Amino acid sequence: MINFNNVDIPISAILESINCDDNVISVIAYWSQMDGLGNKHSDIDLYVLTHSNTNVKCQWDYGITKISCPYINGVKFDIEYWEYDKVMQIIADIHNKSLVLIEDRVKLTVLSRIYKGICIFGKTIKEQINYEELRNYIIYLYRWSCKSSYDDAKHFADVSDYTGTLTSNSFAVMAGMTAINACNSKLILQPKWVPKVYMETEANDLVTQYIDGFVFVNVTEQHLPFLVDNQLKIIKRMLLRLE
Repeated sequence: MINFNNVDIPISAILESINCDDNVISVIAYWSQMDGLGNKHSDIDLYVLTHSNTNVKCQWDYGITKISCPYINGVKFDIEYWEYDKVMQIIADIHNKSLVLIEDRVKLTVLSRIYKGICIFGKTIKEQINYEELRNYIIYLYRWSCKSSYDDAKHFADVSDYTGTLTSNSFAVMAGMTAINACNSKLILQPKWVPKVYMETEANDLVTQYIDGFVFVNVTEQHLPFLVDNQLKIIKRMLLRLE
């Protein structure tokens, strides 16, 4: 039985919705409250590892994963079907630092949630994930992303393209916070939660600067040069924090 937001959900009902036949190797459940996040509108994520996704029925097929979103006992579930061999390959790729960058967040999210979640059916996968390798790779990847966007922002600022600068700064600061969160052992990759976790766990004046420079900001045409310069300084400090 899973108790979620004061609703009891029988594991048997969950497994019935998945149709756990011989194709299913493992089912892992994760929800945001496990990380101290989420609210009454949150859902439960299920990661179903299969021998093959070829015949899996779903609502959306994204190639690397298939997704369905049923309601069970009034609770919404996000069910992601992943082929077991592909998950094992992601683990190997992290060890070798050879992931494809554009897909990394999805892959890293899957591993972090498999690691933090609970296995409700089949084979336990958690022990096959090296937490420190996963954490270090997240730091490595998001620091790289922060630096790349920071460099773009500086180039835009040099030609007074403030739209490009502000956009690049927003990407850079999000990546920087994600990397710093990982340094603090908070493997949170969903952008909607990253600032909250950052502000709750990073105890220094950089948090105050982030709030003043990115959250509560009064933007006027006259203020733009100062604003983008201040944001660039904040991101530079984040990069120094990550060295």
